[in-house]
Amino acid sequence: MIWKFRLITLVPVVMSLFGSVSCFVIGTYAEISVLSSVFQGHFTHTNSTLLIGKVVGGIDYYLIGIALLIFGYGIYELVISAMVREVFLRRARSAWRSGNPRWMRMRKRSNCASGSGLVPT
Repeated sequence: MIWKFRLITLVPVVMSLFGSVSCFVIGTYAEISVLSSVFQGHFTHTNSTLLIGKVVGGIDYYLIGIALLIFGYGIYELVISAMVREVFLRRARSAWRSGNPRWMRMRKRSNCASGSGLVPT
């Protein structure tokens, strides 16, 4: 039953990724605006404290973006990845059991060596 609702958990994963990218873009814009002000020489003693505040604000946006990445990856690994892995393994096991001809199915390990004819017993 939970397998049917796995797609609902994709919404926070995708939205956290979008939020992370937007935080990185906003942080980069803040850092570039500070650098452009510094390189143009538009800083004084009072203006320098504002520029430092903008640098710290840009770094905060980067930290929020990293936290959103970790959140999205955690939700994906917790809910979606484990279910996908389990379904894949279940399908692989059922295909292996039903897909092989009867003469290839080995019930015991000793049948493996003697059945192949390549490994001496």
